Amino acid sequence: MNEPKNEMPRWALPIISWLVAVYFLFGVITKVKFPPSIPANPEDCLLLFLFLFFLFFPFIKSIKIGKLLEIEREIEQTKDQLSEFRTEVRNNLSLLSTTINTVTTSNQLTVNFPGQAELAKEKEKLDQNASPNQRKEAEEIRERIISSSEQDNVIALIKLRIELERELRRILDKSYRTEVDALKAAKFMGVQSLFRLAIEKYPQLQGLEEAFRQVNQICNAAAHGRPIPSDQEITSLFLGSQILVALKSLDGDNGQEPALV
Repeated sequence: MNEPKNEMPRWALPIISWLVAVYFLFGVITKVKFPPSIPANPEDCLLLFLFLFFLFFPFIKSIKIGKLLEIEREIEQTKDQLSEFRTEVRNNLSLLSTTINTVTTSNQLTVNFPGQAELAKEKEKLDQNASPNQRKEAEEIRERIISSSEQDNVIALIKLRIELERELRRILDKSYRTEVDALKAAKFMGVQSLFRLAIEKYPQLQGLEEAFRQVNQICNAAAHGRPIPSDQEITSLFLGSQILVALKSLDGDNGQEPALV
């Protein structure tokens, strides 16, 4: 709690100054009478000067005598204004800092992704079920995506995710072309939800669900600028390409078995 300051009221200085002025005026009148009956001497002039000085002193903001003496009035008022300005600046900076921290905190996004062992396990499982032609097609897809990304694996992962979502929407649009409500719902779904919806129409995709989940997490991490080990990037591109082969083999009529399952 701030203690009240012991400050002189604003009206006190003028009253004191004018009382002193009256005192010197009384001295002038006593010495030279009124109206003046004798010539004024230097002492009388000094008294008259002091009277005028204290009479107008409350209205004077500064007194400067050459370069030696300068008296400033309202110093306390200036200090108060400076203090208020500093407080205002400090409050504004505090508000700005709080706003930045809030925005930073609200924009933080935690993206978890699987390790190399999990990815390698899913890749091995898909390789065992894939034919030589399917593995060749997956390799061609992977090389095409990497080549179009200027050998940048991060960009390749982002493009891979786009192609996965495009294929999912292609087969779902055909599968649900007579179900308007389902098509509207799918329009606002994320890619993982789209894959679950595809499993409902194509139960044979169930075996790809874990691999798809892992690839999707890696792609999301790449899209959000998370550092990803190189071996996990490469394995994810292999996995994603194999999943694309399976999705491309579906014609959307729920009548053809997907590859790699």
